[in-house]
Amino acid sequence: MKKISIFSLALLSIILLSSCGGGSSPTGSSYYDLGDGEGSGNNSGGNNSGGNNDDGADVMNISVTVSGGKYVINGVATGNLSLEKGMTYTFTNSSNSAHPFRLTQTMDGTHSGGSIYSLGVTYSGNILTFVVPSTAPATLYYYCTVHAGMGGSGSISISGASGSTY
Repeated sequence: MKKISIFSLALLSIILLSSCGGGSSPTGSSYYDLGDGEGSGNNSGGNNSGGNNDDGADVMNISVTVSGGKYVINGVATGNLSLEKGMTYTFTNSSNSAHPFRLTQTMDGTHSGGSIYSLGVTYSGNILTFVVPSTAPATLYYYCTVHAGMGGSGSISISGASGSTY
């Protein structure tokens, strides 16, 4: 009877650890569902996954700061992002006036001959809201309209069915 109790306790521990995220990994922190439409993304290996909050909100908040002349996305300098068609992402830029955060189809945007990507994009103060359209390209980049090189090689991968109704 004692063996069954120890086994049951061990099994319960494994289930609890695997269902609650289990903490951080050597490559970065896990995505955490905050239950209110806010999330930090997945910072592992320099990638920030937009993900889905599973609470029906379909809005992901992403923090944008600046350090060492580069954008820091959810704590990762010039990190890559993975976004999903049909989802809404809000990029809150804490340094908006000095470093306007914009999206583009060309690495380094207007500094490299590209233009601002505006489909599904709206601005309100220091917040860029991006409702990813079904026609979005597979790759976008982020950049500063004032200073070249702030986005580095950071890119935005967009997934989802191109024929979706979003």
